[in-house]
Amino acid sequence: MAFKSTKGRTVSGSPLEVSSSDNIGLNVGVGGGAAAASGARNEDDLFFPPVSSVATLAKTLSCPDGKILFSTDDVTFAGVATVGIGETYFVGWASAIFDAAEGSRYDSQINVTYTGIGITEEQIVVIESIDRVPSQERLTFTDLTAQGSDATVTAAPVAMLGTINAPTWLWGSSDSSNAQVSVGNTAFASIPDRPGIMRVDSKDNILVRHFTKTGSLTTTDTTINVGYSSDAGKFTSDTWRTTNESIGVQQPQIQTPVDGSTNNTYWRTHLATTGYATIGAAGNLASSRWEISTNSNFTSHKVNYVQNTSSTSTTLPIDSLDPSTLYYVRVTFTSANGYSSTSTVKSFTTGIRLFTYLDGNRTSYTLPNTIKSDHTIISLNMGQGNGGQSGVRGQGCSGGSPGSGGSQGTTRVYTTTVGGTTTLNQMSGGTNTTPVANGGQTGKVSQLKAHVLGVGTDGNNITVDDMFSDAINIYGGSAGNSGSTNGPNNGGGGGGGAGGIKMSYNSVDDPATWSQDGGNPGSYPTGATGGNNGATDNGQRRANGGTGGQGWGSGAGGGAGGSEYNCGHGGPGGGGSPGGTGGSIVLIV
Repeated sequence: MAFKSTKGRTVSGSPLEVSSSDNIGLNVGVGGGAAAASGARNEDDLFFPPVSSVATLAKTLSCPDGKILFSTDDVTFAGVATVGIGETYFVGWASAIFDAAEGSRYDSQINVTYTGIGITEEQIVVIESIDRVPSQERLTFTDLTAQGSDATVTAAPVAMLGTINAPTWLWGSSDSSNAQVSVGNTAFASIPDRPGIMRVDSKDNILVRHFTKTGSLTTTDTTINVGYSSDAGKFTSDTWRTTNESIGVQQPQIQTPVDGSTNNTYWRTHLATTGYATIGAAGNLASSRWEISTNSNFTSHKVNYVQNTSSTSTTLPIDSLDPSTLYYVRVTFTSANGYSSTSTVKSFTTGIRLFTYLDGNRTSYTLPNTIKSDHTIISLNMGQGNGGQSGVRGQGCSGGSPGSGGSQGTTRVYTTTVGGTTTLNQMSGGTNTTPVANGGQTGKVSQLKAHVLGVGTDGNNITVDDMFSDAINIYGGSAGNSGSTNGPNNGGGGGGGAGGIKMSYNSVDDPATWSQDGGNPGSYPTGATGGNNGATDNGQRRANGGTGGQGWGSGAGGGAGGSEYNCGHGGPGGGGSPGGTGGSIVLIV
């Protein structure tokens, strides 16, 4: 890449020539305003286009053959420029140099006339062999890794200084949606697709930037060609590659249920992970897909549930699983940017369903160690039956009216989680479910059985009857009998008490999914016997009170009717005692 500059001075028409090629490297690689700002040259230095300098003397620059042009703003170039003291000027090749053949000699002359001094300096500029194709070593962009998705990234600059000695062309291509290039510290612009559009000089740096593609470890390529033709051997090419950072969702770890655990609740199963974490800019958690199957290959599903929230845990709808069953579970996290990861498969086994009861004779129950804190207690609580009403005494020779039987105690449904509870005591709270049966009526259970416990996975309501009917037969207790009438003046017999609620266990399916702790109650509490008829002086009892109904929460018998004695006033009938005691049927699931 040989070139040289020779300068001489003419004084009073007598030329003085000095030849040199030693100083021509000064400022060749510094373009435009950067060189002017550095003030690195003065008019006594030898220079080689393109270059800029700051005048210490007023002067006029010209080129006799028009091969070199001059400018004072680095924008508009002409064959002559007048420069004042302290003013920056720029020297560059005219487009005629592109007509010169590669490898040919190219020369020109710069005349500098110093205003008011009468001295003209001539500088001969020679390129011994035009070289417009940079070496591969010099046209090499440094690839970048671990870059963000959808980001603008800029390559390190590549300098043409020392690798070309004449203006040449730049063009290229890219798989980026927006690739640009800056030549000689100019503004970034689109990369031309062919030579002849964007010029590169020997002083220029080349900067490339592009917009990275989306995805983990995705590559984006931009190719830059520099040379005088797109024909083979007439240009040098290099591809700058950026590789995105690894992006993704770290594999979820299922924490609950514990892998291989047993006796897990099937009723309202809680599933949880250790949390959500990403690799790179994967985005926030957008959804979780929970899968539960009876086979580890998940060829079929018991649960296939997508939760479109950022929560890393979930509680399944009630009754989603079956008791006493081995299940496999896995979860897939998906990020807002579309990355996902699936956990390893874990297994767990659900436990059996446990029934027991509490009443006046069995007032507490210690939970077995197979029951865990997230199990659910469903309790049917029967209140104590109500006492009967007294009969009305007779008037004169008329018999008294009978007393009424006691009503059924209120029935409630109560649901809670076990939590830290270890012992169950007699329960009484909950939601009222059953209309009270009046004296003489069979215990009412229809609304109790129809009480909705929640919504199942199929969207249908699950009732008390759905849960209990295959294990326990729940039915209304019979009403008490009315008291008989005795005596001459027909004192009315007391009304029978209302029935309460009774139960019996049904046969257990195979394999067993129920555990019956406590068996059937030995006897159901019944309503107390109604009071007898009152009496006057030396009077006789004329009627009997009715008996109480049967079952938990049954009503007491009514009081006997009042009577008269020898056409006098009879005494009132006795009132019924309090009804049958309360109790609870308890299911732990």
